[in-house]
Amino acid sequence: MRYTNTTTMRRWGASLCVMVCLLVAGGCSDKDSSVDVVTLEGKVDKIERTTATTGTLTVLYRSEKHGQDMVGIGEITSETEILIDGTLATLADVREGERIRGEVRIDKVNGQERKTVMKLHIERAKPIGISPETKP
Repeated sequence: MRYTNTTTMRRWGASLCVMVCLLVAGGCSDKDSSVDVVTLEGKVDKIERTTATTGTLTVLYRSEKHGQDMVGIGEITSETEILIDGTLATLADVREGERIRGEVRIDKVNGQERKTVMKLHIERAKPIGISPETKP
């Protein structure tokens, strides 16, 4: 068999065609699923605990996109990182009415959304008074 430029070009063309087909076929298989991560700030409205580390959190927040107050409900898992004043905490330590910042992963599969809280940060107000450094 004699190799010519035409034979080499045909092989490259066929290889390229196979790669494009695999790429397109792989990208189309999960058309109805996607993952998005959003950051939001708001106020804890309701906490439903299933254990000390898991449950559901309802948050009131302002949506700049929609120009109105919204309600978001997210699942707290054992993998959720909760920090209160920079210290690691659990869902049992979170109180209704607290201001929070967090990251929420939104999984969309077949038109259904599942919201899982990945990170939750709470800064509690410090009491005003004599600090330990200024005591006489």
